[in-house]
Amino acid sequence: MFFIKRDTELEKVTIEKLYKMYSNNQIDDEPYYQRYSDLWSIEKKRLLIDTIINGYDMPKFYFHYILYSDNALNKTEKQYAIIDGKQRIKTIIDFLNDDFELDESVKYLDNLNLNFNKVNYKTIASKREFIEVRERIDNFQLDIIHITTDEFDRIEEMFLRLNEGVPVNNAEKRNSIGGFLIEEANKFVKKSEFFTTKVRFGNKRMEHQDLLLKLCLIEHSETIESFTKKNLDNLVKHFKPKKNQTQKEKDELKIEASKLVNDTSYRLNNLSEVFEQNDMMLRYKGILPLYYIFLKQRQNVSPNKFKTFIKAFDKVRADNRKIGKTSKPNTTLLQFDRLNQQGAHQAKSLLTRLKILNFYYDLGKNSFDKEMSHQEIGIEIEDENM
Repeated sequence: MFFIKRDTELEKVTIEKLYKMYSNNQIDDEPYYQRYSDLWSIEKKRLLIDTIINGYDMPKFYFHYILYSDNALNKTEKQYAIIDGKQRIKTIIDFLNDDFELDESVKYLDNLNLNFNKVNYKTIASKREFIEVRERIDNFQLDIIHITTDEFDRIEEMFLRLNEGVPVNNAEKRNSIGGFLIEEANKFVKKSEFFTTKVRFGNKRMEHQDLLLKLCLIEHSETIESFTKKNLDNLVKHFKPKKNQTQKEKDELKIEASKLVNDTSYRLNNLSEVFEQNDMMLRYKGILPLYYIFLKQRQNVSPNKFKTFIKAFDKVRADNRKIGKTSKPNTTLLQFDRLNQQGAHQAKSLLTRLKILNFYYDLGKNSFDKEMSHQEIGIEIEDENM
């Protein structure tokens, strides 16, 4: 089932009507295929309100219109889900909730004497001089296209096509595949202490989910695999229910996905003990899978002991990079740093860095002046084609 209707075939939706729908919990703004919020700057938000106030045209919105409660895609029991236009709708709702103010850049072209500096919606709704502006906002009609379907693939295809104008990264495309692993991963990163308090990199483009899926791949695989798009996509697709599966098979697949995330979270909780809040060592995500593999393979190493080691290891690498031409830097440490930058997602790079990490850990904290031979490392120092 798949068909499209304009809002005029159903009912006209003004901003006032949209706000009531939102307040009545009729709209799902986080379906599984959506990217996360907070991508818009305050300047862009104010420009959108300026567009509304002056009656300029606005691009269409695309809603999934759910007719039946037993629709397989109806996970929240809400009547609508946003396919495209989430940032604009969030901006509108935030403004009506007085979550941000306008500034002098906003102009009402029918009355240029109005000053919008530090004006929020509450001000507009309560002051006589803004009565026309309030009417413009409340009665602004949104051009909404309703998609009615119970097919995962059609919704995913629609989302990806609509977002081609703003390039969708691999993590966002992977999220749009959906399935049980994506559901479990998205729930976990929202509540995980590691992602909410320890890492320093943000989650605007699903960086947290991307890292978690890489750790799940490590946990799921018998050998160390490269974090290629193909491998990660295949992992997600493995946990996506198929139409020809029985309910029992789907339930078993869901349990398997939940177990995989739980197993990964258990090891991630141990790793979390190693780091402080907003730890500077977690400003980049490329090295984290390496630490995860190390602790997975060496379960006898306590988080505290590993914490002492990597702090010293991180410092000596930083000092080594600063050594000038008058002194000879440690080439093994330089090789480790280079592989953190080049081809860090490849299995060969992971294995080589793991070998270096084990080398220094086994020798102890006073071993950082020692170097591994090219043969011990396993690749040539000048090999740039990882």
